Order: sequence, then structure tokens, then C-alpha cells
Amino acid sequence: MNKNKSMLRNFALVTQLSLNIIVPTLLCLLIGLWLDKTFHVSYWAVILLIFGVLGGGKSAYDTAMRSLKMDEKKQKSPEDIVEEYNREHGDGIK
Repeated sequence: MNKNKSMLRNFALVTQLSLNIIVPTLLCLLIGLWLDKTFHVSYWAVILLIFGVLGGGKSAYDTAMRSLKMDEKKQKSPEDIVEEYNREHGDGIK
């Protein structure tokens, strides 16, 4: 059961990372093509395509890092979690 859950979670993460890159790239490209056609120029599509790829890459990177941090927290013992909380928020309950 645990193996299936892990496999589904990995599949969802790969799907989310792919969408994080594809959607901004395509949206920026379409907007760029529309601007090129509207203003009769030929550089907006390239500029916005670059911004779309960079934005999608940043979003995918953030998603991957957030997933790694979640995995690290799952592997910590309860004592480690309490110690980290106390370090971040003071000495705990007084």
C-alpha cells in the first residue's frame, strides 16, 4: 500500500512540474504571437516565450523544493520537530 501511495505521489509531482512549465510558456507564447500580429512586429513572441520558460522553470523549482521539504519533515522525529519549533518561535509555552 505504501509503495502505491508513493508511486501515485511521484506521478502527481511529475504531472504538476510539467504543467508548471508548459502553461506559462504557452500562455506567454500565445500572447506574444497576438502582440506580434496586432502591432506588425516580430519580437514579442520571442521575448514573452523566454519569460514564460523562465517563469515556468522558477515555478517548477519552487514546487520541487517544497516537495523535498515536505519529505524531510516526514522523516524527522517528533522531538526534532519540537526542537525546531522552539528554535524558530522562542522557548515554547511558558
